[in-house]
Amino acid sequence: MLSMNQTLQVIKNTKDYHAALFRNGYRVPDLKSPLCTKEFLLQVRSKEVYVPKLTDVKLSPCPEPPTVIVIQAELVRVIENGLSAL
Repeated sequence: MLSMNQTLQVIKNTKDYHAALFRNGYRVPDLKSPLCTKEFLLQVRSKEVYVPKLTDVKLSPCPEPPTVIVIQAELVRVIENGLSAL
């Protein structure tokens, strides 16, 4: 694996850095996500920020996904009552 300085010399933009992390097995957020900045990706690379590896994530399809309204209501409930309410 390249050192941090070597990485910065070789990879110049966010798109390429995102692709490089994905190729190296990191489950990084979508490139269009507001979270996915070059600073964030550098923090992932230096292990200051945790993202799971692709081998750790097992996604299953959801045959009947909840509506956005249901998701928002559940999120508000968790924020108001904490995770113990789950």
